[in-house]
Amino acid sequence: MFSQKIATVKDLLIKLDVDAIVIHRPFDFYWITNVELFFGFIIITKNNIGCMFDGRDALQINECLKSTPIKCIKINPAKTVQELTKYFKQHKIKSIALSMDTSVSELSAYFDKWQVNKFFNSYEMRSIKTKEEIKLLQKSADIACAGIFMLKKFIKPGVSELEAEKKLLSFFIDKGASTVSFRPIILFGEHSAYIHGTPSNRRYKAGENILADIGCIYEGYCSDITRCWGAKNKELIRIRKLVTNAQQQAVKMVKPGVKAKDIDVFTRQTINKYKNQTYEHGTGHGVGLYIHERPVINAVSQDIIKENNVFSVEPGIYIEGFGGIRIEDTVVATENGCIVLTKKAPKY
Repeated sequence: MFSQKIATVKDLLIKLDVDAIVIHRPFDFYWITNVELFFGFIIITKNNIGCMFDGRDALQINECLKSTPIKCIKINPAKTVQELTKYFKQHKIKSIALSMDTSVSELSAYFDKWQVNKFFNSYEMRSIKTKEEIKLLQKSADIACAGIFMLKKFIKPGVSELEAEKKLLSFFIDKGASTVSFRPIILFGEHSAYIHGTPSNRRYKAGENILADIGCIYEGYCSDITRCWGAKNKELIRIRKLVTNAQQQAVKMVKPGVKAKDIDVFTRQTINKYKNQTYEHGTGHGVGLYIHERPVINAVSQDIIKENNVFSVEPGIYIEGFGGIRIEDTVVATENGCIVLTKKAPKY
């Protein structure tokens, strides 16, 4: 996994035509090393990889990176400029590229001596997952699916949204996850129309709709799944079938070369058949170390689906005062189609 990621960065180095790519954002650092860095930099050139860090991370970094070709360099944060200057001169680095999310003003004290006129998109760099990453994403998805099964058993009349959330958090930890990938959206009845609603003391009543949008983090990798169940209202059942069909047909569209926006357009055209409905969110987003990555699945996306992209597909219908339905799976694009990572949880 390490060598494949470094190869990705070196390809980017050539594309940007710079002497070095400097990695400093926490998620990018973790992506390469599987270590959370408090402060530091990874400097990647065509022939060398150096990692600068301070004493707070020294023991862990040295231990975790000892079997890699990364040169570990402990520095005093107060002398960061001097250390960078020394390293850059040693490796004849004159031009560098930083993440697009970099605040140049914050880092100018470190890099103002060098040419920083190239930037790269970290999310795009990380968007094509390795086989090892996909295995971790599958494990994370499996735990999230198990969470859906648990909630179906746990939520009974009288249970509140907050009680269901608390139960889920404990369940995830017991199953090996480190935490949630976002605050769970567990909503009952008319609350299920809140797209990004916050669980409350609202208690479940028999026959109401339940919406659960949940995910966890397993060894750094996120999961994301939404299921709806419990509704006895015929109109909500009809809506659920429509959304489920739109979602399943959209998943079938997924394969390398497909325009991300075409998936969004298709689901909206299908949803629109129900009383001209649409939904106020994108149809999907990349999933990885962060819960919202590339590719972006919406009407203005310029992304083209690539093999081993991992992302969600999640259309919905939301009616104020009545309820909402969202069906979401996380998929991985394969050579000829896609694999649904969250298929272990039935649609309802």
